[in-house]
Formats: sequence, C-alpha cells, structure tokens
Amino acid sequence: AGYVPMDVNYPADRLQHMAEKAQMKIIITQSNNTFHFGACNAICIDQDSTWNTLPAHNTDVAIDSESPLYIVFTSGSTGLPKGAVVRNRNEVNLLSWYVREYEMTAADRMLVFSALGFDLTQKNIFAPLTVGAAVVFTTESAYEPSAISNTIAQARITMTNCAPSAFYPLCEDQPHANLASLRCVLFGGEPIRLELMRSWFDSGYCHAEIVNMYGPTECTDIACTFRIREPANYTGSSVPIGRPNANVQLYVLDENLAQLPQGCYGELYIGGAGVGCGYIHNPQATAEKFIDNPFGEGKIYNTGDVVRLRNDDELEFVARKDGMVKIRGFRVELGEIEARLTQQPGVREAVVAPKSGPRGTEVLTAYLIGDFDARQLRNELKKNLPDY
Repeated sequence: AGYVPMDVNYPADRLQHMAEKAQMKIIITQSNNTFHFGACNAICIDQDSTWNTLPAHNTDVAIDSESPLYIVFTSGSTGLPKGAVVRNRNEVNLLSWYVREYEMTAADRMLVFSALGFDLTQKNIFAPLTVGAAVVFTTESAYEPSAISNTIAQARITMTNCAPSAFYPLCEDQPHANLASLRCVLFGGEPIRLELMRSWFDSGYCHAEIVNMYGPTECTDIACTFRIREPANYTGSSVPIGRPNANVQLYVLDENLAQLPQGCYGELYIGGAGVGCGYIHNPQATAEKFIDNPFGEGKIYNTGDVVRLRNDDELEFVARKDGMVKIRGFRVELGEIEARLTQQPGVREAVVAPKSGPRGTEVLTAYLIGDFDARQLRNELKKNLPDY
C-alpha cells in the first residue's frame, strides 16, 4: 500500500482534507492524535497490543514498480493542498543514485530533523537503511538549534539534509566543534546564502562537502545537484542548481516548448525516471502540469521555475514564474493564503507577498482591505494553514 506522511502539528482541518483526498483506510498514529482523523481506522502504536501478534514475514500483496509508494501534499493555489503521487520505481531510482553519488555506507549516521511530511525526509529515512547506515532523530518535536547541534556532536552524525535556513543557526549561534563529524551537508528547498555559514567554514571544524539540491515534490524530491567545491567563490552570488541526477532529463524551454541555448532564460521542465504520476484525484491539475514529452517517451513536468543554462553546463535558478514561494524550504502558494483570507468575514480583498526577514530568510506579509480584527483573523487562519 502507499503511505501519506502527516505532520500532527498541521491544523486538524488540513489533516482531515488530506485523509479524505487520499481516501485513507488506516491511520498509524498515537492515542493523543486520533481526534484529527475522523472516521479513519486508527491504529495507535502506543496502545494497540495487536502489533505483537502480527506476522513478521512479508505479506502476499502484489506490488510492482508502478504502484504508488507515497503521497506528499503540497500547497495549492485554490486554498487546499494537492497530493503528489510518487511510484516505487521513482523512489528506487532516486535512492540508488543518492547512495552511490554520496558514497553512503554502513559507517554513516544520517540526522533527520526535517518535518515528516516534507518530501526530502522520505529519502533520508530510506537511503541509509538500504546500506545498513543509522538514521538518527532528535527528541524535540519542535525545531531547536541547540538540541540539533548537540545531537550532531553526541551521535557523531556524518550526514544531514535540510533547508539552508534550518542550518544557519547551527553555524551562527552554536559551537562549531559540534559540527566537526559532518562529512556531507545537503541543502534543498530554497537558495543558499553561504555567507551565513562563513564562520563555520573558517573555524577549522568544517570537514563537510556542501551540496545544493533542487527538485519538486512531483519529481521525487531531487532532479539535479551541485557540489560546492569552493564556498568562497559563491558568497553573495547565486549557487547553481547543477546537473541532473541519474536517469533524469532537464529541459529549458520557451513558451512554444522549444529548447533554448546556453545563456537564455526559459522555463524548466523535468523528464525521466523521477517524474511522478500526478496529483491524486485531481486530473485537471495533473493535465496542466504533466504534459506529453515532445522530445521522448513519457511525461515532462512543468516546474514553473525560470532558469538558464550557464556556459559551463550548470543550471542556474532565476525566479518563479507564478505565485509560489519557498518559506524555510516549504512550498507555499500565495493564492492559497489569499483564498483563505478572503473567505473570512470582513475581508474584501487580500494580497500576500514575501519580504526579507531575519538572516535573509523570507517571511510573508498580508495586505488587506476590509473591517476585521487582526488577532481573530490570525486565529482563524491557524485552523486551516500550517504554522510555517
């Protein structure tokens, strides 16, 4: 069966929508979370004693490479999240490349502190297990830089993968010596500001390779990567998103789906083994974003990202074409927030825009016309929108 990773910190209404849209049959959870899931059959692992009586061998359920593996829900412009479906073969291709490319072995210890519902979390749980490496989690349910830093030191963590903005405080506010065991730090979800890690680079405790990773949820998390050999060369400038990983094709196209030469700005389309099978129970959105590949077999996915191919054949991210932004690595459709705002009593018009916040990270600001109470409005939004 396919699974849906769900963050219990999401609003109850959002979790209920995810459960209904995916037509979930079973929820594996803990007893204090069952109120979120309505009529679904909930198995509480902290109370249900039947776990001890289940057979240890594999089931006889037939699962092939085309079967769905997981569904990750992303922000949607209509006000409701969309469920992107990833097949078994998509993830197998990613994991095979991931383990090989970064030479993962049984000696590695991967720290996972990203949210369970985040697409990058999935590969960081599975990949280490395929080679006998350890997967380590922090004990805190909320993001706590000091706890993460101490875990890296105490557990001798060798690898981690997170949004850059989640790592900056580890370099700026925590002991650099705690990071000495890291051999590879993989970033994704938003542009990297290497200058915010300069103190770590210069401390004598940085022994890690730094990697920029790019890819949408709809294409199994990662489509291309760039190894940052000389971080000093990119301080204050755009870090490339690099070249495609194994069995993935990248196309820079114009509005007529014609391929563009080096140096020209165009829209990025992704083809190959990473392309998922669309949005669950949403054929219209699937047809809009997943189109027939004019250059080969299968589908290509329209990322909505404007990019250019540099003279050294490295791809560079330029901007978004639509109203989607990344907030601390999470995809956010501005239209989703605007739709929720205009549904509230007293709000006639709403526009949401990003602006620069602390440490150069982006925050969101809503501009409203109407007669309303701001505190009450914020409380109402918390019922439908995730905290980030």
